[in-house]
Amino acid sequence: MGRLEPRCFSDALDRQVRDAGGGSGKEAAPERAALPAAVSIRGRPGPPPRPTCCTPAAGGQEQRLAYLANVPEPRRWWVKHQAARRNWLCRRRCWLLGRGAFRAGVQDAQADAAALADALRPHLRAQDTTMRRAITVEERVPSGLVALQPAPLPEVARRFQIGLSTASVICIEVAQAIEKVLLRRTVRLGDHRQIMDGFEKLGFPNCVGAVHGIHIPVRAPKVGGEDYYNKKHGYSIVLQGATDHNGRFINIEAGFPGRNHESFIFQHSFLCQAMDAGAFVPGNPTITINGVQVPPLIIADGEYPMRKWLMKPYGGTVRCQQLKFNTALRSAHSVVERAFGRLKSRWGCLGAKLSVGEQHFATVVSACVVLHNICETSGAVLHTADESVEELRLPAMQGDFQNDINGCKKEGETVRAAIARMLDHQ
Repeated sequence: MGRLEPRCFSDALDRQVRDAGGGSGKEAAPERAALPAAVSIRGRPGPPPRPTCCTPAAGGQEQRLAYLANVPEPRRWWVKHQAARRNWLCRRRCWLLGRGAFRAGVQDAQADAAALADALRPHLRAQDTTMRRAITVEERVPSGLVALQPAPLPEVARRFQIGLSTASVICIEVAQAIEKVLLRRTVRLGDHRQIMDGFEKLGFPNCVGAVHGIHIPVRAPKVGGEDYYNKKHGYSIVLQGATDHNGRFINIEAGFPGRNHESFIFQHSFLCQAMDAGAFVPGNPTITINGVQVPPLIIADGEYPMRKWLMKPYGGTVRCQQLKFNTALRSAHSVVERAFGRLKSRWGCLGAKLSVGEQHFATVVSACVVLHNICETSGAVLHTADESVEELRLPAMQGDFQNDINGCKKEGETVRAAIARMLDHQ
């Protein structure tokens, strides 16, 4: 049995030859067998006409093969054309930071996105190759932010026309770059006098911050998952954060497994070490209230241990004076609770289970806190080159600053009683 000839091209060619010559391909006159300007093959427009020497005149096997050999194949793309991604980015760039910052100015939001990309450019820039164009920083940063809001990775890959594995890698790289470049620039004390004045207006004196902790749900790690099992019968990590009077984070501790208690995390945190050493607030200014020296204070809820500089509400049955103190403390402490609420609403990945690996839990959470501070300050930290960051950096954790627990509790109760008497006379 002989080799079968492809019928799709042969039949189309015979029909065109018959239409031109009024018969079969073999009977058509040579001078009337010219093909149309372009032959359609499988529904695609064909190439422009070739010289007449390559065009079959009267049909026949040799003429057909000669013509077929001179027809160029249509160009095939092995990488999908990505012009739509650029158009989508132009429409969405101003929305990425503006959504969380509740800002109406489109130009300001675009400036924030551009400043963020410029700050992360040295750590996210990729090199073009002969195979394909690299994904630019202006495309990497928005895709990473969309993944933190959160959008499922398949949705991120579809929006930005990138691969699923590429979207996953970009999300981690953006979070790592944000943590490395912007964490110390954004999450720091700032002007402590302005913070004290802000808490004074809220009703609590000589306060530089409010501390609180929340659980961030995570997927159970394959190894050591029991450490992340919390009292609410789920797997989580603990994010402890201290904020100023405006809800901007001044210190965070992220990554402790969910089984640890808040007091344990606080006693082993950087904030506790620095406040015990008197190094968190520059100069450690103190005031005198009813004959008691009161250092810069941190306010917390009842889960935290009492210290001379850490105030928490009275427990049990309280008197009128103690009730006024509890009311003032809880009113000022509400700023950190609202800050955590805004943080989780802006970056929804903190409310859902983190789908990243165990080694990236703290990185993703820290990146979300940095972006929260950028939104709270309307992007001011991105446009201001503050050279005092190094001076306000927290000291290294050296030595053991944990004093006797009973002594710390007694000093804290003395300071709390002095503040309660002052508030009672106001």
